[in-house]
Amino acid sequence: MRGPDVVQSWMVLVVGVIFLGVAVGLHHQDRPYDNGVTTNGTVTAFTSSTDSSNRIRYERAISFTVPGNRSVTIRDVEGRGYRQPVVGEKVDISYRAGEPGEAKVVPPPSAYQAWMTPLFAALSLGLVLTGLIGVLGPALRRRAARRAAHG
Repeated sequence: MRGPDVVQSWMVLVVGVIFLGVAVGLHHQDRPYDNGVTTNGTVTAFTSSTDSSNRIRYERAISFTVPGNRSVTIRDVEGRGYRQPVVGEKVDISYRAGEPGEAKVVPPPSAYQAWMTPLFAALSLGLVLTGLIGVLGPALRRRAARRAAHG
């Protein structure tokens, strides 16, 4: 394998690594923080705006209570389906101890996550393995041929 074949194998390998990053991101984006605190929050208000495609986006104000009976309010852009929030709606919140102002909303599991994350993971691993075989295979075959010829 020479020239374009090696380049194609490297490209497949790079795309596989990128897809692997996407799979990891999908897996972690909607999960509670590791070693974080999970609590319930309440939507207390919302504002709306129009994005560049003339779709309405909503930003929610979500309040929750942390130890010491202190109330914290965070802002969260509702990007899932651009649905209008309901004041009083309960949502799950996750934050790192000592950083409640950096909390995030943890949405309930969705069918999308159930199949998209494993699909990206399987696809990325397939691409990585294909790229590695394409990059390393010819070198290993040449090495084996040299050993057989000399020894």
